[in-house]
Amino acid sequence: MSSIIRSIAITILVSTGLAFSFKSIFGFWETFTLVTIIQYFIAFTVTTYEARAGQVALLTEALDEILERQSVVVDCPCGKGKTSVTVFIDEDTVTQCSICKNKFRVTAEIGTRLLTDPLEVEKMYNKLNEVNKVNEL
Repeated sequence: MSSIIRSIAITILVSTGLAFSFKSIFGFWETFTLVTIIQYFIAFTVTTYEARAGQVALLTEALDEILERQSVVVDCPCGKGKTSVTVFIDEDTVTQCSICKNKFRVTAEIGTRLLTDPLEVEKMYNKLNEVNKVNEL
């Protein structure tokens, strides 16, 4: 709140000073109004530019992180060269070995694995004891 009051006070002070300086040429209130509008316009433009620059930096950082996560080092089929490539599932990635100069395609295989919860040994032991007690009766 204090920064807003300080900003308004500075704007009024600058507008008053310039209006007083140019009162004989343009008139006090005309100059005061014009300088105030110009100051708010400049502040709005600068703030908007800084906000957009910050957003662009965040998006660029996020994109760089995604590309880094998609990069892998693959071995050439010749067995001698290694190449760093960015792999996307929905497009073919063709690269060239720096040693043998042959082109090869990098493929990604997608499959599924069933995930299970680990057994809790104590609960399983208690259940087996209950089953054994029932069988003994």
